[in-house]
Amino acid sequence: MRLHAIRAFEGDCLLLESGGGEAKYVLVDGGPDGTFEDHLKPYLEATIPGGRLEAVIVSHVDRDHIVGVLDLFAELNRQRIDGEDPLISPAELWHNSFSDAIDDDEDTIAKGVRMVLANAGVASTIMTDVPIAFFGIAEGERLRREARLLHIPINRTFGGELICPDLLPNPALEIGGMRMTVIGPTDANLRALQEEWLEWIRRNRTAARPEQLANADKSIPNLSSIVLLVEEDGRSLLLTGDARGDHIEQGLDQAGLRPDGTFHVNVMKLQHHGSDRNATRTFFRRNTADAYVASANGKHGNPDYETLVWIVEEAHAAERAIEIVATNDAPSIQRIRQTHPEADFGYRLRLPGDDDHAVIVELT
Repeated sequence: MRLHAIRAFEGDCLLLESGGGEAKYVLVDGGPDGTFEDHLKPYLEATIPGGRLEAVIVSHVDRDHIVGVLDLFAELNRQRIDGEDPLISPAELWHNSFSDAIDDDEDTIAKGVRMVLANAGVASTIMTDVPIAFFGIAEGERLRREARLLHIPINRTFGGELICPDLLPNPALEIGGMRMTVIGPTDANLRALQEEWLEWIRRNRTAARPEQLANADKSIPNLSSIVLLVEEDGRSLLLTGDARGDHIEQGLDQAGLRPDGTFHVNVMKLQHHGSDRNATRTFFRRNTADAYVASANGKHGNPDYETLVWIVEEAHAAERAIEIVATNDAPSIQRIRQTHPEADFGYRLRLPGDDDHAVIVELT
């Protein structure tokens, strides 16, 4: 099994490749604006020209995860209309809409957030620097429309329903020769996120200006991320999306994967691009990997320097040799090399070459 971590600027764009027999591929997220044209499209053309994706998985609807998939589907629809051979043929889309995952039947949260944004004048203001996850929600609805035009089934493996382990008779399933276990979002995760969004609306309903809204609250609630444990031939990979560390642990516990309170995989994709908002030192002490993948470029400070310190120091204390794989040479990556030299702390740092579209992690 291989993980192709495609250079997705500040976002995530991951291509899974099965290792047994004929290679099978699964795309997880597509990165933000520019990822498709600059990296994903040429990489697909070079790696699996005219081939098939067993699934396209959108972990959640933040723009730094979904836009590249939207661009891919738009290109496939253009090729369909123009009678061209498709760049790639996705067999299925996995995606939890905001309304299905977090909102209620009355769209209470969506309406509440629209009210907050309207009160702050956001509706008529360009807010490129305000990290409001709500702006990605409409993209999720557009994605579903594009998929229907392409006749790509949505959540077919899950009977068309929400992807949530509590709703599955067996959260482990086979796709492309890889065993995938749905770790999250659990029902408890979704209820907690719903409460966070309602509280955010209550706190910010009186924001008078965009600047006030941006400065008053630096902790916009996360959207629900699909978290997956991928296994093949005794090797394992944890895909975390932007999930919170405590939510990941709750999902692992619910799946019975941490009987002694610890968990280990060969490769862990760092949650939320290595943000220290979504993890703690204790998380990396209890949940370990041989290799950690940081998909980020320094925007919003990701990966956070503190996150890298926690990983390096906890591995060093446990005398574990690890690898940190980064899609870009972000400032925090440069800093950790200076403060915690690889030779002194027993880790290896790996980056893609200047002309590379991706960095490949072999799980062999």
